[in-house]
Amino acid sequence: MKIGIAQINTTTGDFEGNSRKILDAAKLLKERGADFAIFPELALSGAFPKDKTKSSQFIKKNAEYLELLAGKLEIPSFVGFVRKSEKAVGAYNCLAFISGGRVVSLYDKCLLPNYGIFEEPRNFDAGEKVGVVELNGKKIGLTICEDIWSLDAETAPRYADRNRPVDMLKAENCDLVINVAASLWSPKNEAARLKLLENLAKELNAPVAFCNLVGCNDEMVCAGFSAVLSAQGKYCGVLKKFGEDFAVFDTENLRETEISQFDETAELYSALKMSLGDFVRKSGFKKVALGLSGGIDSALVAAIAADALGGENVIGISLPSKFSSGHSVRDAEDLAKNLNLRYDKISIAGVVAEAEKALEKIFAGLERDVTEENLQSRARGLLMMAISNKLGAMVLATGNKSECAVGYCTLYGDTCGGFAPIADVYKTDVFKLARYVNKDGEKIPENTILKPPSAELRPNQKDSDSLPEYDVLDSILRLYIEGNLSVSEIEKMGFAREVVEDVVRKFERSEYKRRQLPPAPRLTISSFGNGRRVALTDRKSYEF
Repeated sequence: MKIGIAQINTTTGDFEGNSRKILDAAKLLKERGADFAIFPELALSGAFPKDKTKSSQFIKKNAEYLELLAGKLEIPSFVGFVRKSEKAVGAYNCLAFISGGRVVSLYDKCLLPNYGIFEEPRNFDAGEKVGVVELNGKKIGLTICEDIWSLDAETAPRYADRNRPVDMLKAENCDLVINVAASLWSPKNEAARLKLLENLAKELNAPVAFCNLVGCNDEMVCAGFSAVLSAQGKYCGVLKKFGEDFAVFDTENLRETEISQFDETAELYSALKMSLGDFVRKSGFKKVALGLSGGIDSALVAAIAADALGGENVIGISLPSKFSSGHSVRDAEDLAKNLNLRYDKISIAGVVAEAEKALEKIFAGLERDVTEENLQSRARGLLMMAISNKLGAMVLATGNKSECAVGYCTLYGDTCGGFAPIADVYKTDVFKLARYVNKDGEKIPENTILKPPSAELRPNQKDSDSLPEYDVLDSILRLYIEGNLSVSEIEKMGFAREVVEDVVRKFERSEYKRRQLPPAPRLTISSFGNGRRVALTDRKSYEF
Protein backbone atom coordinates (compact mmCIF):
# COMPACT_ATOMS: atom_id res chain seq x y z
CA MET A 1 0.00 0.00 0.00
CA LYS A 2 1.17 3.50 -0.81
CA ILE A 3 0.02 5.70 2.03
CA GLY A 4 -0.46 9.42 1.49
CA ILE A 5 -0.28 11.60 4.59
CA ALA A 6 -1.62 15.15 4.44
CA GLN A 7 -0.44 17.16 7.43
CA ILE A 8 -2.57 20.28 6.99
CA ASN A 9 -3.32 23.39 9.05
CA THR A 10 -7.07 23.87 9.38
CA THR A 11 -9.27 26.58 10.88
CA THR A 12 -12.26 25.89 13.12
CA GLY A 13 -15.52 26.41 11.27
CA ASP A 14 -13.87 27.26 7.92
CA PHE A 15 -15.59 24.51 5.94
CA GLU A 16 -14.87 26.15 2.60
CA GLY A 17 -11.18 26.72 3.29
CA ASN A 18 -10.66 23.33 4.94
CA SER A 19 -12.41 21.56 2.05
CA ARG A 20 -10.18 23.33 -0.44
CA LYS A 21 -7.08 22.21 1.46
CA ILE A 22 -8.32 18.62 1.59
CA LEU A 23 -9.06 18.51 -2.15
CA ASP A 24 -5.75 20.11 -3.10
CA ALA A 25 -3.80 17.74 -0.84
CA ALA A 26 -5.63 14.66 -2.16
CA LYS A 27 -4.79 15.70 -5.72
CA LEU A 28 -1.13 16.25 -4.82
CA LEU A 29 -0.83 12.88 -3.09
CA LYS A 30 -2.48 11.12 -6.02
CA GLU A 31 0.07 12.69 -8.35
CA ARG A 32 2.82 11.36 -6.09
CA GLY A 33 1.45 7.84 -6.42
CA ALA A 34 -0.53 7.37 -3.21
CA ASP A 35 -3.28 4.74 -3.10
CA PHE A 36 -5.18 6.77 -0.51
CA ALA A 37 -4.89 9.92 1.60
CA ILE A 38 -5.09 10.40 5.37
CA PHE A 39 -6.07 13.74 6.94
CA PRO A 40 -5.89 14.88 10.58
CA GLU A 41 -8.56 14.58 13.24
CA LEU A 42 -11.51 16.93 12.57
CA ALA A 43 -9.88 18.09 9.34
CA LEU A 44 -13.15 19.21 7.77
CA SER A 45 -14.67 21.02 10.76
CA GLY A 46 -11.37 22.27 12.10
CA ALA A 47 -10.06 21.40 15.54
CA PHE A 48 -11.09 22.24 18.20
CA PRO A 49 -14.82 22.97 17.74
CA LYS A 50 -15.62 22.99 21.49
CA ASP A 51 -19.26 23.99 22.11
CA LYS A 52 -19.93 24.45 18.39
CA THR A 53 -20.78 20.74 18.47
CA LYS A 54 -23.99 21.69 20.28
CA SER A 55 -25.13 23.70 17.25
CA SER A 56 -27.40 21.80 14.85
CA GLN A 57 -26.38 24.19 12.09
CA PHE A 58 -22.68 23.41 12.66
CA ILE A 59 -23.32 19.65 12.49
CA LYS A 60 -25.44 20.11 9.38
CA LYS A 61 -22.60 22.01 7.68
CA ASN A 62 -20.26 19.12 8.45
CA ALA A 63 -22.59 16.68 6.71
CA GLU A 64 -23.16 18.94 3.71
CA TYR A 65 -19.47 19.59 3.09
CA LEU A 66 -18.58 15.95 3.59
CA GLU A 67 -20.99 15.00 0.81
CA LEU A 68 -19.48 17.69 -1.43
CA LEU A 69 -16.00 16.35 -0.72
CA ALA A 70 -17.05 12.80 -1.45
CA GLY A 71 -18.08 13.80 -4.96
CA LYS A 72 -14.83 15.63 -5.69
CA LEU A 73 -12.01 13.69 -4.04
CA GLU A 74 -9.72 12.12 -6.64
CA ILE A 75 -8.40 9.42 -4.32
CA PRO A 76 -9.82 7.30 -1.47
CA SER A 77 -9.46 9.39 1.69
CA PHE A 78 -9.86 9.29 5.47
CA VAL A 79 -11.34 12.61 6.62
CA GLY A 80 -12.15 13.69 10.18
CA PHE A 81 -15.38 15.62 10.83
CA VAL A 82 -18.22 16.10 13.33
CA ARG A 83 -21.29 13.96 12.75
CA LYS A 84 -24.68 13.86 14.38
CA SER A 85 -25.31 11.49 17.28
CA GLU A 86 -28.61 10.39 18.78
CA LYS A 87 -27.00 10.02 22.20
CA ALA A 88 -26.85 12.53 25.05
CA VAL A 89 -24.45 15.14 23.67
CA GLY A 90 -25.57 14.89 20.05
CA ALA A 91 -22.25 14.72 18.20
CA TYR A 92 -19.46 12.27 17.40
CA ASN A 93 -15.81 12.97 16.63
CA CYS A 94 -15.81 10.87 13.48
CA LEU A 95 -13.43 9.58 10.81
CA ALA A 96 -15.06 9.04 7.42
CA PHE A 97 -13.66 6.68 4.79
CA ILE A 98 -14.54 8.08 1.37
CA SER A 99 -14.07 6.10 -1.84
CA GLY A 100 -15.66 6.01 -5.28
CA GLY A 101 -17.54 9.27 -4.76
CA ARG A 102 -19.33 8.22 -1.59
CA VAL A 103 -18.89 7.82 2.16
CA VAL A 104 -18.19 4.12 2.58
CA SER A 105 -17.62 3.84 6.33
CA LEU A 106 -17.73 5.88 9.54
CA TYR A 107 -15.70 5.38 12.71
CA ASP A 108 -16.50 7.31 15.91
CA LYS A 109 -13.77 8.14 18.44
CA CYS A 110 -14.15 5.86 21.47
CA LEU A 111 -11.85 7.31 24.14
CA LEU A 112 -12.60 10.95 24.93
CA PRO A 113 -9.99 12.75 27.06
CA ASN A 114 -11.36 14.59 30.07
CA TYR A 115 -8.26 15.87 31.83
CA GLY A 116 -5.99 18.91 31.70
CA ILE A 117 -7.20 21.22 28.97
CA PHE A 118 -9.43 18.56 27.39
CA GLU A 119 -13.19 18.31 27.99
CA GLU A 120 -14.26 16.12 25.08
CA PRO A 121 -17.14 14.35 26.90
CA ARG A 122 -18.70 17.81 27.14
CA ASN A 123 -18.74 18.09 23.35
CA PHE A 124 -18.85 14.53 22.00
CA ASP A 125 -20.49 11.19 22.60
CA ALA A 126 -18.14 8.20 22.76
CA GLY A 127 -18.17 5.60 20.01
CA GLU A 128 -18.34 1.94 20.95
CA LYS A 129 -17.48 -0.11 17.85
CA VAL A 130 -14.14 -1.08 16.37
CA GLY A 131 -13.13 0.72 13.19
CA VAL A 132 -11.95 -1.48 10.30
CA VAL A 133 -12.20 -0.94 6.53
CA GLU A 134 -10.96 -2.87 3.52
CA LEU A 135 -9.06 -1.22 0.69
CA ASN A 136 -7.35 -2.98 -2.19
CA GLY A 137 -7.66 -6.29 -0.37
CA LYS A 138 -6.01 -4.94 2.78
CA LYS A 139 -7.49 -4.56 6.25
CA ILE A 140 -7.02 -1.12 7.80
CA GLY A 141 -7.72 -0.41 11.49
CA LEU A 142 -8.92 3.07 12.43
CA THR A 143 -8.20 5.07 15.58
CA ILE A 144 -8.53 8.74 16.50
CA CYS A 145 -5.92 10.41 18.74
CA GLU A 146 -6.77 9.44 22.37
CA ASP A 147 -7.96 6.01 21.23
CA ILE A 148 -4.36 4.76 21.40
CA TRP A 149 -3.43 6.46 24.68
CA SER A 150 -4.72 3.45 26.59
CA LEU A 151 -1.20 2.13 25.93
CA ASP A 152 0.37 4.97 27.91
CA ALA A 153 1.05 4.17 31.58
CA GLU A 154 -0.16 7.58 32.76
CA THR A 155 -3.43 7.70 30.82
CA ALA A 156 -4.32 3.99 30.67
CA PRO A 157 -6.03 3.86 34.11
CA ARG A 158 -8.61 6.40 32.91
CA TYR A 159 -9.95 3.85 30.44
CA ALA A 160 -9.71 0.63 32.47
CA ASP A 161 -13.49 0.15 32.40
CA ARG A 162 -13.92 0.98 28.70
CA ASN A 163 -13.89 -1.03 25.48
CA ARG A 164 -10.51 0.14 24.25
CA PRO A 165 -9.94 0.38 20.48
CA VAL A 166 -6.43 -1.09 20.64
CA ASP A 167 -7.77 -4.17 22.44
CA MET A 168 -10.63 -4.52 19.95
CA LEU A 169 -8.23 -4.27 16.99
CA LYS A 170 -6.04 -7.14 18.23
CA ALA A 171 -8.52 -9.70 16.92
CA GLU A 172 -8.72 -8.06 13.49
CA ASN A 173 -5.16 -8.84 12.27
CA CYS A 174 -4.91 -5.53 10.42
CA ASP A 175 -2.44 -4.91 7.60
CA LEU A 176 -2.21 -1.25 8.65
CA VAL A 177 -3.39 0.87 11.58
CA ILE A 178 -4.23 4.54 11.10
CA ASN A 179 -4.25 7.12 13.87
CA VAL A 180 -5.48 10.59 12.96
CA ALA A 181 -4.89 13.20 15.64
CA ALA A 182 -4.93 16.77 16.84
CA SER A 183 -2.31 16.02 19.46
CA LEU A 184 -0.86 18.99 21.33
CA TRP A 185 2.78 19.98 21.32
CA SER A 186 4.91 20.18 24.42
CA PRO A 187 8.41 18.87 25.13
CA LYS A 188 6.92 16.21 27.39
CA ASN A 189 4.24 15.19 24.91
CA GLU A 190 6.69 14.70 22.03
CA ALA A 191 8.72 12.02 23.80
CA ALA A 192 5.61 10.27 25.15
CA ARG A 193 3.97 10.18 21.71
CA LEU A 194 7.05 8.73 20.00
CA LYS A 195 7.11 5.84 22.45
CA LEU A 196 3.34 5.40 22.28
CA LEU A 197 3.35 4.93 18.49
CA GLU A 198 6.20 2.42 18.75
CA ASN A 199 4.17 0.41 21.28
CA LEU A 200 1.05 0.60 19.10
CA ALA A 201 2.83 -0.96 16.11
CA LYS A 202 4.32 -3.72 18.27
CA GLU A 203 1.04 -4.38 20.12
CA LEU A 204 -0.92 -4.88 16.88
CA ASN A 205 1.99 -6.25 14.83
CA ALA A 206 1.12 -3.90 12.00
CA PRO A 207 2.56 -0.81 10.35
CA VAL A 208 1.17 2.46 11.74
CA ALA A 209 0.33 5.64 9.83
CA PHE A 210 0.04 8.63 12.15
CA CYS A 211 -1.39 11.86 10.73
CA ASN A 212 -1.29 14.78 13.14
CA LEU A 213 -2.70 18.27 12.77
CA VAL A 214 -0.32 21.21 12.49
CA GLY A 215 -1.15 24.77 13.54
CA CYS A 216 -2.58 26.88 16.34
CA ASN A 217 -6.27 27.31 17.08
CA ASP A 218 -6.85 29.61 20.04
CA GLU A 219 -4.45 28.35 22.73
CA MET A 220 -4.09 24.85 21.24
CA VAL A 221 -0.75 24.22 19.51
CA CYS A 222 -0.20 21.16 17.29
CA ALA A 223 3.22 20.59 15.75
CA GLY A 224 2.44 17.98 13.11
CA PHE A 225 5.38 15.53 13.08
CA SER A 226 3.24 12.86 11.42
CA ALA A 227 4.96 9.52 10.86
CA VAL A 228 4.90 5.98 9.50
CA LEU A 229 6.23 3.03 11.53
CA SER A 230 6.94 -0.58 10.63
CA ALA A 231 5.21 -3.48 12.34
CA GLN A 232 8.35 -3.79 14.50
CA GLY A 233 7.78 -0.29 15.88
CA LYS A 234 10.61 1.33 13.91
CA TYR A 235 10.18 4.83 12.52
CA CYS A 236 10.35 4.72 8.73
CA GLY A 237 9.60 8.34 7.94
CA VAL A 238 8.46 11.53 9.63
CA LEU A 239 6.95 14.74 8.35
CA LYS A 240 8.26 18.11 9.42
CA LYS A 241 7.26 20.05 12.51
CA PHE A 242 5.42 23.38 12.66
CA GLY A 243 4.44 23.46 9.01
CA GLU A 244 2.21 21.75 6.48
CA ASP A 245 3.77 18.72 4.82
CA PHE A 246 2.79 15.90 2.48
CA ALA A 247 4.41 12.51 1.96
CA VAL A 248 3.83 9.07 0.44
CA PHE A 249 5.11 5.87 2.06
CA ASP A 250 5.08 2.36 0.56
CA THR A 251 4.35 -0.33 3.16
CA GLU A 252 6.25 -2.82 0.97
CA ASN A 253 9.40 -0.71 1.20
CA LEU A 254 9.61 0.75 4.70
CA ARG A 255 13.13 1.53 5.86
CA GLU A 256 14.09 2.60 9.36
CA THR A 257 14.97 6.26 9.76
CA GLU A 258 16.64 8.05 12.63
CA ILE A 259 14.69 10.56 14.72
CA SER A 260 16.89 13.55 15.51
CA GLN A 261 17.18 14.80 19.07
CA PHE A 262 14.87 17.65 20.05
CA ASP A 263 16.40 21.11 20.49
CA GLU A 264 13.95 22.41 23.09
CA THR A 265 14.74 26.12 22.61
CA ALA A 266 14.53 25.88 18.82
CA GLU A 267 11.23 24.00 19.03
CA LEU A 268 9.82 26.45 21.56
CA TYR A 269 10.68 29.32 19.24
CA SER A 270 9.05 27.54 16.28
CA ALA A 271 5.93 26.89 18.36
CA LEU A 272 5.73 30.57 19.35
CA LYS A 273 6.24 31.76 15.79
CA MET A 274 3.59 29.44 14.37
CA SER A 275 1.15 30.25 17.19
CA LEU A 276 1.45 34.00 16.77
CA GLY A 277 1.12 33.86 12.99
CA ASP A 278 -1.84 31.49 13.06
CA PHE A 279 -3.73 33.31 15.81
CA VAL A 280 -3.39 36.69 14.11
CA ARG A 281 -4.29 35.48 10.62
CA LYS A 282 -7.12 33.18 11.72
CA SER A 283 -8.57 36.07 13.75
CA GLY A 284 -8.76 38.15 10.58
CA PHE A 285 -5.83 40.51 11.23
CA LYS A 286 -2.86 41.26 9.02
CA LYS A 287 -0.89 43.54 11.34
CA VAL A 288 0.08 43.64 14.99
CA ALA A 289 1.18 46.43 17.32
CA LEU A 290 3.12 46.32 20.57
CA GLY A 291 4.84 48.62 22.99
CA LEU A 292 8.63 48.52 22.82
CA SER A 293 10.02 49.20 26.28
CA GLY A 294 13.63 48.46 25.43
CA GLY A 295 13.31 45.37 27.64
CA ILE A 296 13.84 41.75 26.70
CA ASP A 297 10.19 40.61 26.76
CA SER A 298 8.88 43.12 24.23
CA ALA A 299 12.03 42.63 22.16
CA LEU A 300 11.46 38.88 21.96
CA VAL A 301 7.77 39.28 21.08
CA ALA A 302 8.68 41.82 18.37
CA ALA A 303 11.27 39.44 16.91
CA ILE A 304 8.80 36.55 16.84
CA ALA A 305 6.11 38.76 15.27
CA ALA A 306 8.48 40.04 12.58
CA ASP A 307 9.51 36.47 11.78
CA ALA A 308 5.90 35.23 11.66
CA LEU A 309 4.26 38.14 9.83
CA GLY A 310 7.06 40.16 8.27
CA GLY A 311 8.53 43.29 9.85
CA GLU A 312 6.39 45.52 7.64
CA ASN A 313 3.30 44.17 9.42
CA VAL A 314 4.57 44.91 12.93
CA ILE A 315 4.07 48.34 14.51
CA GLY A 316 6.46 49.00 17.37
CA ILE A 317 5.71 51.95 19.65
CA SER A 318 8.11 53.37 22.23
CA LEU A 319 6.07 54.92 25.05
CA PRO A 320 8.59 56.59 27.38
CA SER A 321 7.63 58.20 30.68
CA LYS A 322 9.71 60.60 32.74
CA PHE A 323 11.30 57.55 34.38
CA SER A 324 12.31 55.83 31.14
CA SER A 325 16.06 55.64 30.67
CA GLY A 326 17.76 56.93 27.56
CA HIS A 327 19.25 53.51 26.83
CA SER A 328 15.80 51.90 26.86
CA VAL A 329 14.56 54.26 24.16
CA ARG A 330 17.74 53.70 22.12
CA ASP A 331 17.41 49.93 22.52
CA ALA A 332 13.82 50.11 21.25
CA GLU A 333 14.92 52.18 18.24
CA ASP A 334 17.78 49.78 17.45
CA LEU A 335 15.45 46.78 17.72
CA ALA A 336 12.92 48.32 15.34
CA LYS A 337 15.70 49.08 12.86
CA ASN A 338 17.16 45.56 13.10
CA LEU A 339 13.73 43.97 12.53
CA ASN A 340 12.57 46.48 9.90
CA LEU A 341 9.48 47.41 11.92
CA ARG A 342 7.31 50.45 11.55
CA TYR A 343 8.43 52.50 14.53
CA ASP A 344 7.00 55.48 16.39
CA LYS A 345 7.67 57.15 19.72
CA ILE A 346 4.92 58.69 21.86
CA SER A 347 5.68 60.26 25.22
CA ILE A 348 3.14 59.33 27.89
CA ALA A 349 4.29 62.09 30.27
CA GLY A 350 1.43 64.43 29.34
CA VAL A 351 -1.23 61.72 29.58
CA VAL A 352 0.01 60.64 33.01
CA ALA A 353 0.21 64.23 34.25
CA GLU A 354 -3.39 64.90 33.20
CA ALA A 355 -4.56 61.68 34.89
CA GLU A 356 -2.80 62.64 38.11
CA LYS A 357 -4.30 66.12 37.94
CA ALA A 358 -7.79 64.65 37.48
CA LEU A 359 -7.27 62.51 40.59
CA GLU A 360 -5.78 65.24 42.81
CA LYS A 361 -8.97 65.91 44.76
CA ILE A 362 -9.76 62.24 45.45
CA PHE A 363 -6.12 61.46 46.32
CA ALA A 364 -5.58 64.54 48.49
CA GLY A 365 -3.49 63.76 51.59
CA LEU A 366 -2.51 60.29 50.40
CA GLU A 367 1.09 59.22 49.77
CA ARG A 368 2.27 58.34 46.27
CA ASP A 369 2.52 54.58 45.83
CA VAL A 370 2.07 51.86 43.24
CA THR A 371 -1.15 53.59 42.11
CA GLU A 372 0.81 56.31 40.35
CA GLU A 373 3.20 53.73 38.91
CA ASN A 374 0.29 51.82 37.42
CA LEU A 375 -1.09 54.99 35.83
CA GLN A 376 1.92 54.90 33.52
CA SER A 377 1.25 51.34 32.41
CA ARG A 378 -2.44 52.06 31.91
CA ALA A 379 -1.65 55.18 29.88
CA ARG A 380 0.39 52.95 27.58
CA GLY A 381 -2.49 50.49 27.33
CA LEU A 382 -4.88 53.33 26.48
CA LEU A 383 -2.69 54.54 23.62
CA MET A 384 -1.93 51.07 22.27
CA MET A 385 -5.63 50.18 22.10
CA ALA A 386 -6.34 53.46 20.29
CA ILE A 387 -3.66 52.57 17.74
CA SER A 388 -5.25 49.14 17.36
CA ASN A 389 -8.69 50.64 16.73
CA LYS A 390 -7.46 53.19 14.23
CA LEU A 391 -4.92 51.10 12.30
CA GLY A 392 -6.62 47.71 12.53
CA ALA A 393 -3.64 46.03 14.19
CA MET A 394 -3.98 43.43 16.95
CA VAL A 395 -2.16 44.50 20.11
CA LEU A 396 0.25 41.93 21.52
CA ALA A 397 0.70 41.75 25.29
CA THR A 398 4.34 41.04 26.10
CA GLY A 399 4.29 39.67 29.67
CA ASN A 400 6.08 36.40 30.43
CA LYS A 401 4.90 33.51 32.61
CA SER A 402 7.08 34.38 35.60
CA GLU A 403 5.60 37.87 35.87
CA CYS A 404 2.05 36.69 35.21
CA ALA A 405 2.45 34.00 37.86
CA VAL A 406 3.27 36.43 40.67
CA GLY A 407 1.11 39.32 39.48
CA TYR A 408 4.06 41.50 38.45
CA CYS A 409 1.93 43.07 35.74
CA THR A 410 -0.65 45.85 35.57
CA LEU A 411 -4.23 44.99 34.65
CA TYR A 412 -5.57 47.13 31.78
CA GLY A 413 -2.02 48.31 31.19
CA ASP A 414 0.66 45.91 30.04
CA THR A 415 -1.94 43.12 30.01
CA CYS A 416 -3.90 44.88 27.23
CA GLY A 417 -4.03 43.02 23.95
CA GLY A 418 -5.65 40.38 21.81
CA PHE A 419 -2.91 37.78 22.24
CA ALA A 420 -0.12 37.16 24.77
CA PRO A 421 2.52 35.16 22.87
CA ILE A 422 4.93 34.46 25.75
CA ALA A 423 2.54 34.23 28.71
CA ASP A 424 3.44 30.53 29.06
CA VAL A 425 7.20 31.15 28.79
CA TYR A 426 9.25 31.53 31.97
CA LYS A 427 11.65 34.48 32.15
CA THR A 428 14.73 32.25 32.16
CA ASP A 429 13.49 30.77 28.87
CA VAL A 430 12.94 34.29 27.51
CA PHE A 431 16.68 34.87 27.84
CA LYS A 432 17.43 31.58 26.07
CA LEU A 433 15.04 32.47 23.27
CA ALA A 434 16.60 35.92 22.87
CA ARG A 435 20.00 34.28 22.42
CA TYR A 436 18.43 31.90 19.91
CA VAL A 437 17.01 34.84 17.93
CA ASN A 438 20.53 36.30 17.75
CA LYS A 439 22.24 33.07 16.72
CA ASP A 440 22.89 34.32 13.18
CA GLY A 441 23.48 37.99 14.03
CA GLU A 442 22.23 40.67 16.39
CA LYS A 443 18.53 41.34 16.06
CA ILE A 444 17.78 41.96 19.73
CA PRO A 445 20.29 44.57 20.98
CA GLU A 446 22.90 43.02 23.25
CA ASN A 447 22.26 45.69 25.87
CA THR A 448 18.63 44.57 26.06
CA ILE A 449 19.75 41.05 26.99
CA LEU A 450 22.48 42.08 29.43
CA LYS A 451 20.89 44.89 31.44
CA PRO A 452 19.00 44.15 34.69
CA PRO A 453 15.25 43.76 33.97
CA SER A 454 13.18 46.77 35.05
CA ALA A 455 9.62 48.04 34.66
CA GLU A 456 11.00 51.62 34.88
CA LEU A 457 7.95 52.94 36.72
CA ARG A 458 10.03 54.75 39.35
CA PRO A 459 13.64 55.99 39.60
CA ASN A 460 16.30 53.24 39.45
CA GLN A 461 13.70 50.48 39.69
CA LYS A 462 14.76 46.87 39.07
CA ASP A 463 12.63 43.69 39.01
CA SER A 464 14.87 42.27 41.73
CA ASP A 465 13.57 44.97 44.11
CA SER A 466 10.26 43.07 44.22
CA LEU A 467 11.16 39.55 43.12
CA PRO A 468 13.90 36.98 43.67
CA GLU A 469 16.41 36.62 40.86
CA TYR A 470 14.62 34.96 37.97
CA ASP A 471 16.53 31.68 38.11
CA VAL A 472 15.39 31.29 41.73
CA LEU A 473 11.85 32.52 41.02
CA ASP A 474 11.38 30.19 38.07
CA SER A 475 12.72 27.19 39.97
CA ILE A 476 10.25 27.79 42.80
CA LEU A 477 7.36 28.39 40.40
CA ARG A 478 8.06 25.19 38.47
CA LEU A 479 8.14 23.17 41.67
CA TYR A 480 4.95 24.76 43.01
CA ILE A 481 2.87 24.96 39.80
CA GLU A 482 4.06 21.92 37.86
CA GLY A 483 5.35 19.75 40.68
CA ASN A 484 2.49 20.60 43.08
CA LEU A 485 4.98 20.69 45.96
CA SER A 486 4.25 22.40 49.26
CA VAL A 487 6.23 25.27 50.76
CA SER A 488 8.00 22.88 53.14
CA GLU A 489 8.86 20.45 50.35
CA ILE A 490 10.33 23.24 48.24
CA GLU A 491 12.26 24.57 51.24
CA LYS A 492 13.85 21.12 51.70
CA MET A 493 15.22 21.38 48.17
CA GLY A 494 17.51 24.20 49.27
CA PHE A 495 15.42 27.36 49.01
CA ALA A 496 15.06 29.92 51.81
CA ARG A 497 11.65 29.50 53.40
CA GLU A 498 10.87 33.23 53.48
CA VAL A 499 11.58 33.46 49.75
CA VAL A 500 9.35 30.46 48.98
CA GLU A 501 6.55 31.85 51.14
CA ASP A 502 6.77 35.23 49.42
CA VAL A 503 6.61 33.68 45.95
CA VAL A 504 3.70 31.39 46.87
CA ARG A 505 1.75 34.28 48.45
CA LYS A 506 2.21 36.38 45.34
CA PHE A 507 1.16 33.47 43.13
CA GLU A 508 -1.97 32.62 45.12
CA ARG A 509 -3.09 36.25 45.34
CA SER A 510 -2.76 36.90 41.60
CA GLU A 511 -5.32 34.52 40.14
CA TYR A 512 -7.69 37.40 39.42
CA LYS A 513 -5.04 38.95 37.19
CA ARG A 514 -4.25 35.70 35.39
CA ARG A 515 -7.96 35.13 34.74
CA GLN A 516 -8.03 38.39 32.75
CA LEU A 517 -4.95 37.80 30.59
CA PRO A 518 -5.38 37.70 26.81
CA PRO A 519 -5.36 34.28 25.12
CA ALA A 520 -1.92 32.67 25.04
CA PRO A 521 -0.50 29.57 23.35
CA ARG A 522 -0.50 26.56 25.65
CA LEU A 523 3.08 25.28 25.73
CA THR A 524 3.29 23.51 29.10
CA ILE A 525 1.02 21.37 31.26
CA SER A 526 0.81 24.24 33.75
CA SER A 527 -0.37 26.99 31.41
CA PHE A 528 -2.76 29.60 32.73
CA GLY A 529 -6.17 30.19 31.16
CA ASN A 530 -8.35 27.45 29.69
CA GLY A 531 -7.78 24.18 31.52
CA ARG A 532 -6.91 25.79 34.86
CA ARG A 533 -9.66 25.33 37.44
CA VAL A 534 -9.30 27.38 40.63
CA ALA A 535 -11.67 29.64 42.53
CA LEU A 536 -11.09 33.39 42.56
CA THR A 537 -12.57 33.53 46.06
CA ASP A 538 -10.35 30.77 47.45
CA ARG A 539 -9.37 31.41 51.11
CA LYS A 540 -5.73 30.66 50.24
CA SER A 541 -5.38 27.84 52.75
CA TYR A 542 -1.97 26.79 51.43
CA GLU A 543 0.68 25.63 53.88
CA PHE A 544 2.98 28.08 55.69
